[in-house]
Amino acid sequence: MENFIPGLTPQDFFEVYKVLVKTELLENKSLVSGSEILERFTQDLMIFLDESPEYQIKGEDSIFPEPCSEDRCNNVINKTPQSMVEFLELKDIYEKVQSRAGGGSHQRVASGLINIKATSEGQLCGMNVFVQRMPEAAALCGDVNGRIPLEVNHEDYFKNQQLFSVDLDSVYNTPNGTPVYKLATVDAERRNLFQLIVSLKLIDGTESGPFMSKPFLIRSRKPGSRSNSFEIS
Repeated sequence: MENFIPGLTPQDFFEVYKVLVKTELLENKSLVSGSEILERFTQDLMIFLDESPEYQIKGEDSIFPEPCSEDRCNNVINKTPQSMVEFLELKDIYEKVQSRAGGGSHQRVASGLINIKATSEGQLCGMNVFVQRMPEAAALCGDVNGRIPLEVNHEDYFKNQQLFSVDLDSVYNTPNGTPVYKLATVDAERRNLFQLIVSLKLIDGTESGPFMSKPFLIRSRKPGSRSNSFEIS
């Protein structure tokens, strides 16, 4: 490689050559000042390509990146290790009952503990869990709370798998004082549907998700039912 310009490596020539071709400068030498330098460059490049098996040209377009379709580009940009979230024994219906705490009486979600298992090809280091009214239900009843974060309780941990739980009753009001689980009395089975949303954190700083649970209904326990109230200390 005696003909190379001092200070430039073969890889430098190859990368610059690709840029010049993509911008069509090699096809329009009049657009490039210093045509003698360009000619010297192309000559040295051809020597490099002939003598370097790693960069041998097998076809006219083989040295250029393939056109990037929208789907393919999105897959590359958004690619994270494959992950899976399981909502274990998630019930179809949860009930609100009267509770007495601090001298007041409120309706709280009873037996709202939900176990969740997360598995990932990458190493997990945490997760965020939210509860929200289903978008269609929120539109029907004017709920603008959006996603409300839930406290995450870690039950068991492995490198690529985590078992954790959340309690629906761990939140009552939003930061601005709006009830999270305010129940509609009209068209209740459509308007009182909620779901969980999970986002996994990986040790490399990326996130995987969101993962949505199936919808579940929250309703008031009927008067006269057994255990219609419970104490909260």
